[in-house]
Amino acid sequence: ETYTYVGSPSRNSMSQDDPFFGELFRAPTQAFAPQGWVACAVYHDASTAVNDRNVVMVTGGGSGQSIYIRRTNAGTNTAALYVDNNFKESFTLLPDRWNYIALQYDMSGATWSGRAFVDGVAMTATHTDPRSAETTGGVYFGGMTNGKFTYYAQAIVYDNTADAGQTPYFVTRVY
Repeated sequence: ETYTYVGSPSRNSMSQDDPFFGELFRAPTQAFAPQGWVACAVYHDASTAVNDRNVVMVTGGGSGQSIYIRRTNAGTNTAALYVDNNFKESFTLLPDRWNYIALQYDMSGATWSGRAFVDGVAMTATHTDPRSAETTGGVYFGGMTNGKFTYYAQAIVYDNTADAGQTPYFVTRVY
């Protein structure tokens, strides 16, 4: 699958083969920040989609708890936001196309927060849950298909919630 955007030549995407269902790939440990954004373009293929797959996830190193966006129902193209592993709010993805998914999160204080965006538009309110602050952790991307490839492009991790992480930035090379 090729990721494109208006006014641009085609860009390459990365595919994740998910033969064992629900496998995650992890960004380098240095990418974790206690607050910020995780954003990526994901091709949502309704014909191979399956339920209960995490799309993007940030996990605290001390607690093992997470803030994440999960595709919850493939038949209705429904996804949901979870904060501290607790369901908060559902929203809809558009099938058979690229969706630019962004998770704004904060694990830096005694109250965690998360908010989901698709294509630059807020899909959920900011939701919170009481939990101790984290200083270490991991950033993960997950497969969404039934033994097929999940396509990703423009995976970006921001270390500040003040950044405009919901807005796609198109980078061809990073040093």
